[in-house]
Amino acid sequence: MSQKVFIKTLNGLIITSINLLEVDFNSSLIISRKILEMIVHRVFEKYQLEKPKDENGYYILSSLIAKLYKLNKIDSELFDLMSEIRKHGNNAAHINTDETSKKIAEHNIRLLSKVTIWFLDFIDERNNSLYMLVKRRSYSKIYQDEGEKVYKLYEILIQLNKSSVLKNRSVIRENLNQINYLMLLDDDLTDYFELTEYLIDKYEDFFDEFDNSENPFTKFLRENVKKKKKVTAGAEFKKFFKKDLERLGKMKTLIKHRYNLG
Repeated sequence: MSQKVFIKTLNGLIITSINLLEVDFNSSLIISRKILEMIVHRVFEKYQLEKPKDENGYYILSSLIAKLYKLNKIDSELFDLMSEIRKHGNNAAHINTDETSKKIAEHNIRLLSKVTIWFLDFIDERNNSLYMLVKRRSYSKIYQDEGEKVYKLYEILIQLNKSSVLKNRSVIRENLNQINYLMLLDDDLTDYFELTEYLIDKYEDFFDEFDNSENPFTKFLRENVKKKKKVTAGAEFKKFFKKDLERLGKMKTLIKHRYNLG
């Protein structure tokens, strides 16, 4: 698997683990452990190290982590993080789940995010939306000197989340024009940006048509709207694009939660 495909896969699994927090925290814990195992195997491959096997020829995650620590490829803090994620995942896979909870699963994603930050630094893959995601899920700030592109993407996301397509079109348009889509590994993030741009385009087209069209129906609609004090062209736009606006609202909430926008 190429590095690009691997990072994209990693991104999708982390998002799945986050989404499962609300519906099945045990599955979230198990997937987080799987992600850790993928990262550990990748580290072995990068260092071209032989992976230890048990007597049956299987790779044991605890042994893999221990070997990396023994060879000084990871420090004690990283060893502890990986060991805790592994243990939580093992507990979730057993019938007795007394040692698991949504709170533990959330904490586990925070630990996994810290490991992923280290891994992305290790393989020099910081300029992407996954790096932004795990920084925020680890409750870390994103600083400009860490990576100009990631910092800019995060600032744009903050600005868009506070803006309305009905009131802040120029601000949103300016921000959308700065987005580097090559950085986006999150399909929902791409859809969010594209839907926002679509609605701004439709909004502007609608008002141009509403104010200037000589189409009989449009003229009739415009004249009747203007007769009603509480009805505006903006209100008509909301009616025409109600479903799209509702979808945008849901996507905003999703992105705000996923990236801890506050």
